[in-house]
Amino acid sequence: GGAKLVRDRDMLAGAVNFLLTNEVARHEMMAAGIATVDEMRGALARTLKSLEPYIQPLVVKSRLKGANGR
Repeated sequence: GGAKLVRDRDMLAGAVNFLLTNEVARHEMMAAGIATVDEMRGALARTLKSLEPYIQPLVVKSRLKGANGR
């Protein structure tokens, strides 16, 4: 994967040392991280688009309520 879970500073130091001394593993981890970010590209826009049918009626209702309250 593109991330490594570490429990403490010793484990972090070992993981960093491993990546600094192992070019293949380092590049594999970088590629996995890039792939993950690429997969998530546009997630916010897709989420908002799928929520739009539910949000729009609430916006209209709120505006109507505000107009009637004046």
